[in-house]
Amino acid sequence: MQLRKKIILLLVAVTVISVIGNYTIQRVAMDPSFRRLEHDHAIENWERCRNAITRDQEALSLLCFDWASWDHSYEFVLGKNPGFYDENLKNPEWFVDQSIDVLYFVRPDGEVFWSHVAADESGEPTRLSWLPCDRLAVDHPLLKVEPDKESNVTGLMRTELGIVMLAARPILTSNNEGPLAGVLIFGRRLDEESITAIRERTSVDFSVLDADGPGLSPQDAAAKASSEPMEELVDSSRLAVRGTLMDLAGVPAVLLKTSGDRRISQEGRDALQFATVSIVGAGLMTLVVLHAALRRLVVNPLGTLTRHAASVGNTGRAIDKVDLSRGDEIGTLARAYQQMLDQLEEYRINSVTMSRQAGKAEVSAGVLHNVGNALTNVGVLAETLSTRLAKSRVPALAKISSLLQENRGDLPAFFAPGRQGEQVVEYIGQLSAHLGQESAAAQQDIAGLRDGLQHIRQIVASHQNIASSAGVVEDLDVREEVRRSLALVEESMRRHGIEVRVEGPAGCIAACDRSKLSQVLVNLLTNAKQSLVAAATPGATIVLRVAVRADGGAVIDVYDNGPGVAVEHRDLLYTKGFTTRPGGQGIGLHYSWLAAREMRGTLSLVTEGTSGGATFRLELPPAVRAERRAAA
Repeated sequence: MQLRKKIILLLVAVTVISVIGNYTIQRVAMDPSFRRLEHDHAIENWERCRNAITRDQEALSLLCFDWASWDHSYEFVLGKNPGFYDENLKNPEWFVDQSIDVLYFVRPDGEVFWSHVAADESGEPTRLSWLPCDRLAVDHPLLKVEPDKESNVTGLMRTELGIVMLAARPILTSNNEGPLAGVLIFGRRLDEESITAIRERTSVDFSVLDADGPGLSPQDAAAKASSEPMEELVDSSRLAVRGTLMDLAGVPAVLLKTSGDRRISQEGRDALQFATVSIVGAGLMTLVVLHAALRRLVVNPLGTLTRHAASVGNTGRAIDKVDLSRGDEIGTLARAYQQMLDQLEEYRINSVTMSRQAGKAEVSAGVLHNVGNALTNVGVLAETLSTRLAKSRVPALAKISSLLQENRGDLPAFFAPGRQGEQVVEYIGQLSAHLGQESAAAQQDIAGLRDGLQHIRQIVASHQNIASSAGVVEDLDVREEVRRSLALVEESMRRHGIEVRVEGPAGCIAACDRSKLSQVLVNLLTNAKQSLVAAATPGATIVLRVAVRADGGAVIDVYDNGPGVAVEHRDLLYTKGFTTRPGGQGIGLHYSWLAAREMRGTLSLVTEGTSGGATFRLELPPAVRAERRAAA
């Protein structure tokens, strides 16, 4: 077989091995990574929905707090405010507007002073077995509150109204003082309207099932028995996660199920397929380029040398010179070969001349003998090389190539465990090792040939001397998110007579976590409200200003015209546990500061001293799309 064909087969084998190796690595290493990423994303979506339900309970608890820490409510439970009902509880529209389905005023001994439960489908008031309308047990979970404004109980419970979010707060005066007058209980159904609102906030498709309801699937039952959310492969394109939410008694109340498309796996498979096609294309291109380069740089020059050597062997004389003007090893070999021929020709002429003139036939005989010995070694090496090449296993590559071509339409199946492809891979490895050994042996033989030619050259040179005696964040509309957050505390602001304004342009987009942003804003608004209420500030006002930074990010200033922040407290504001408010825990600003950093933003106080109110500034990074455009 010609050297050219051997090189082509070798290049094909290397390309096929590279393609198979890369495809195997992608399937073994990268595909599981995409699967793990998809699993983590599905669990994260489930947790987002659970946290959204928890935040709704917290919002309900804040509303309950506003009513519970109110002198009018306090006097109403004590029987000192008979007009309270007509002023606040008589209008049914309030219950509808606030989505309050359950409202209980309970005295400390468990007596239900006043209650309201939404009507059922027939229009009759619903009787709740878990919340009797006359008296609650003293150890009822919702009565386990202390005479402290921070004390509260929140949770879920299955009732005759369905799944209900409940919040309980101690009834104290507006100054959060006692003695305890009773417990105020608010309840809101986790109905389809609430679920739809949460879907819109989280952008996650989910459903809520009664954990003890009829028609639970085996998967639902398994999820109910598990303490962790469970993943389920619905089909090849969708993934579901199920998990339970406990009620106030510590019993599974709700099965929360999220579902979503398996985009990550699909995109991963598409990327792997693209990478495989790219590798095949690159391998073919490399094969063509290497073949052309080897043909020009190696095969053709060696063919020229071979033909010239054959001509010299047939005629005994080098009529034409070898013209290979190259600076690499083949050029060096050609020059050494030509120099040897020149020296041989010169020696031949000199030998004839010497024989004729001086009769020294022995010199020619000695030269021919030594050269003959050297040529014998060269011939043996040439024969060995010829035999080695004749017995080469390179032809086996043609069979492998043919076998791969026959199965090119379904290579993954061909290489599946137990199929013929497994033997091919092992055989290619063995063949590659064998061809490497052949190549090393051939290189050794060529080196021997080169040494033999050099030896001949030295022989000729020595006799001439004698003769002559010499390599889930989002883009959100900040103003809209400010309004969403304000809606959570707006009722509280209104009850305390605080005016709240939102200023700034619409369409200000920033990259942030909707949940974290909402929590930060609620903390800042709550702190401002508490400051204004504690100081009894006349004309109490809070202003939220939205602005756009020069780099495209967003700035939210929360200003209140209260007493401000003392200079000596400025450096301690964000320290966990630091508070100047009696009964405060020093957590809100600490959390807000951390949340701002997690969103790649900052939170700072931009006003100093105790005059002119206080302004907290929240800065958020530019929208992800804007950053990509800037990078492009």
